[in-house]
Amino acid sequence: QRNEISAEFFEVHMPAILDNVRSIRDMPALLGYDTMDEPVFNTADQHVDLRRMYLEVKQIDPYHPMYALYSSSIPPGPAATSFGDCLGTDPYWTPGRSLPRGSINWMSQTTARTVARALEVGQHPWTVPQSSLWSDVIKRMLTGPEQICQCYLALIHGTKSLLWFTHGWVAHEEQWQALKTVAAHVNQLTPALTAEDPPQQITYQPGTWDPIQGELP
Repeated sequence: QRNEISAEFFEVHMPAILDNVRSIRDMPALLGYDTMDEPVFNTADQHVDLRRMYLEVKQIDPYHPMYALYSSSIPPGPAATSFGDCLGTDPYWTPGRSLPRGSINWMSQTTARTVARALEVGQHPWTVPQSSLWSDVIKRMLTGPEQICQCYLALIHGTKSLLWFTHGWVAHEEQWQALKTVAAHVNQLTPALTAEDPPQQITYQPGTWDPIQGELP
C-alpha cells in the first residue's frame, strides 16, 4: 500500500515537475535539479519512482545534473544511487551537541564515505554544510572560523561541490563574511579542486587517520 501511495504521489506531481524543468532549463544560472531531500527506503520503494522521475527529466534536459542528497549516510545497494548524477550528504556539524554530530570529525568522516561511494558509482560527490543553524532546537550557531574549518575539511576529503543549508537565515555578519571567504577561496582553488587527484601517499604522526573506517583524532 505504501508503494501505491508513493507511486500516486509522483503520478500527481510529475506533470508540474516536468513543466518546471521546461520553464527553467535554459536559465544561465541553473546548476541542476534536486530529486528528493533525504529519501528513505524503509517505508516504500521510493527509488523506483525517483528513477522514473530521473529518466523523464533527462528526456527534457539531458545536460543539467540531478542531485541526490542523503542525511549523512547512504543506504547500501544500487537502488540508492540510481536516480542522480551527483551523490551527496548533509553532515551538519553542531558544536556543543553530543557525539557524533558534536565533533568536527563528523564532517570529515561523512564526507570521506560519501566521496568513496560517489566515485565507486561514477557520480559527482557534493556536500551540504549548514550555514548558520541546524534548527531552532539547537541554539548554538556556527562561528565564522568554524564555517571556514568545516568547508575546508569537506574539500580536503574530496567533495567537489558545496551547497549550504540554512534554517531560516544567516544571522550574523561574521557568518556572512565566512561564507564569502570560502566562496572566494574556492574560486581561486577551482583549477586544483577540479583537476584529477595526483598519486599520493599520506602518513600521519602520531596515530592513524582513516575517516572511512571511523579512525579519527
